[in-house]
Amino acid sequence: MSLLTRIDEVSGKRKFKKAWFALVCLLFLSLIILPSIYVLFEAVVEWDSLGEVFNDPKYSPYIFSAVWNSFSIAFIVTILDI
Repeated sequence: MSLLTRIDEVSGKRKFKKAWFALVCLLFLSLIILPSIYVLFEAVVEWDSLGEVFNDPKYSPYIFSAVWNSFSIAFIVTILDI
């Protein structure tokens, strides 16, 4: 039995499909959803500290540069995706 035939046979089983789906969902939650929730939660909890940073003029160029870079990259990726 060749390796490709064996892989095709194993990946076609119902248990494998369920396990693969569970792994993908777990990775999505742990790499995408949970970090986003954590950052938003920290922003709400530390709101006073954020105000100090935003009102400090020495940080303004860094903030605007980071936001500009973020939106530029998002725009380029969107255009490439279309």
